[in-house]
Amino acid sequence: MSFVASTPHVPTFYHTIETLSAALTDVLFTVDQGGIHIGQFDAKNACLVHVTFAKFEAFEVSAPHSFGLNLQCLLKVLKTIKVAKQLTLVQSGTATTLEIRANLADRMVIHKLSTLELGHTYTPPPSKTFDMVASISSALLYSTLRTMSHVADTVELYASQAGSPRKHVEMRAKGSFSDQYVLFEENENFQLLQHRNPTASLGKFDLKTAVKYAKGSNLSKMVTVQASNELPLNLKYKTNLGTVSFCIAAE
Repeated sequence: MSFVASTPHVPTFYHTIETLSAALTDVLFTVDQGGIHIGQFDAKNACLVHVTFAKFEAFEVSAPHSFGLNLQCLLKVLKTIKVAKQLTLVQSGTATTLEIRANLADRMVIHKLSTLELGHTYTPPPSKTFDMVASISSALLYSTLRTMSHVADTVELYASQAGSPRKHVEMRAKGSFSDQYVLFEENENFQLLQHRNPTASLGKFDLKTAVKYAKGSNLSKMVTVQASNELPLNLKYKTNLGTVSFCIAAE
């Protein structure tokens, strides 16, 4: 079982691993014909982290397989080569290392990072259809949730009724000394893409967890927010290499 994956989008790969390392430690990477996948809960089981690296310049895999990596160790390696023009990941046969080849301006650098045997299994993202889908500026979402976290512990989502000419999403944070309401209406930083009869709450979520996983502005300028009552809040970022999703458990 082996694979080769090559990409010029080295900063994107670096920033994705940097973002994931704040939530996960030892991670199972699953490789198949569709790319490299991560599907794993964080230590508190508060969020399902799901990643698919699929947009490689060159990609070959002999057979589906999995291997573990420590993200902090991987990040240390990537910090030394993040200015590379090309990055290639190579795993040969039954090797217990992941070879990371970096084409720098004046040399080739090769790291052989030890892989891990992990008991984790790949967990796919939720397959259910969400009632509300919106596109919002990543920086705006983060700053809004961070401000709300100073007032309350949880945030509740609402959207305009289906068919309403006024399309908006409302966030409500009710604290012990103050309530805060934020209304997003359609403009260059926000668009309500789908709102299937959301006449009631679209879910209540822990604000500290939401703030932690909304730090995705280095992945994508816009984030797709998906919500339904009693389903996780899904924050999906589209990058040059694929998608990064954070499915935050409802309260």
